[in-house]
Amino acid sequence: MVWQDGHSYNVRDSTTHRVLNVVDNLIYQKKIPVMIHVFTSPGETTFAEGSPTAEYVKNLHQHQAHAQRRAAEHSIRYGHGPLRALSAG
Repeated sequence: MVWQDGHSYNVRDSTTHRVLNVVDNLIYQKKIPVMIHVFTSPGETTFAEGSPTAEYVKNLHQHQAHAQRRAAEHSIRYGHGPLRALSAG
C-alpha cells in the first residue's frame, strides 16, 4: 500500500495519525493481509538540491507565486474578486 504524504503517517506515537497501530491491529485480526507499506513525501527535495527534480519544484513554486500575484493585481485593478474589499480601503 502506498501512502501519499507519508511523513506524517509513519510516526507510531503520533496523537493525530495512528496508521501504524491501526494497520498492525487489522493484520493481527486477519481483516487485511500482511503487506508492504510505502510512505512517500512527494515534492520533498530538501536532500536533493541541484537535482532536476529540485529545480523543477523550485521553478513550479516560482511560477505559481507569480501567477497568484498577477491574479491578485488583476482583481484589485479591475475591482472584482475576493480582493476587491481589501482595496476599497
